[in-house]
Amino acid sequence: MPNITTPQTNSSVISTLTELGLGENEAILYEILLKTPEATIPDLRAKTQFSRTMLYYILGNLEASELVQTKKHGHKTVYSPAPPEKLEELVAEQEKELGRQKERLDNIMTDLRGSYNLSHNKPGVRYFEGKKEIIMAYEKILDLRQPILSIEDKGNMLDFFPDYVARYVKKRVERQITNRSIAPDTNTINNPDPKKFIDSRLVPANKFPFDMDIKICADTVQFATLKEGQAIAVHITHPIIAKNFRVMFEYMWEESSKLPRYQKNNQQKIVVENNNDGGSSPTVFN
Repeated sequence: MPNITTPQTNSSVISTLTELGLGENEAILYEILLKTPEATIPDLRAKTQFSRTMLYYILGNLEASELVQTKKHGHKTVYSPAPPEKLEELVAEQEKELGRQKERLDNIMTDLRGSYNLSHNKPGVRYFEGKKEIIMAYEKILDLRQPILSIEDKGNMLDFFPDYVARYVKKRVERQITNRSIAPDTNTINNPDPKKFIDSRLVPANKFPFDMDIKICADTVQFATLKEGQAIAVHITHPIIAKNFRVMFEYMWEESSKLPRYQKNNQQKIVVENNNDGGSSPTVFN
């Protein structure tokens, strides 16, 4: 809408009021009202070049900002300005809103940085919350199309999204992605099966009361807790972090092989070639 300056207005005041967030027309009318404690629409039309319709529109905006008050004198509506101190309240509220915006930005900044870094092949962190996003986290692991090393929980994945587990395994098998897993012996999901490209080591749950799922794939490590009300997944993409988790996994894998249940010398060994860390590395299923 056009703004209409008048000889009665102070340009520096108008400029400051607009910087505080008022529209220019609102700033002009408020400043005129400060000099005219009580005014009717005809009074304001005489002091400005605003049309009656425009005045009602601007006064409505000023009322919404609590900068104008109205009262009835007979059949006439009289407009008066709120004290200038009201502007201090307006600024204080803007400062509060700016603080709220800063807090909202801080809450998502880590995720934004993670998305940016991952899209530019830089180390990064990304959070996933809610079933839909956590499924996305598992899908992103599969999209890496590299061998997966898992340190698993007691089987919470099946309880958390039972319909998705079958789809996850099916897609992993179709892509011939091998998976070695270490899990408590109460986990019945990943039984060794060469046809499903999976080998697993089960350790006593009382010695290994693990209740989260860790997946190491390429340069990404996924952490996931799959308990209702506490579910979250985190991806950390960093070659050194992934390398060290891979070292820890191999140590746990070797130690678990010393358990009595794995001390069998006549088991058939099936070797599946897979590309890992840029080279051909065989995965042995016992």
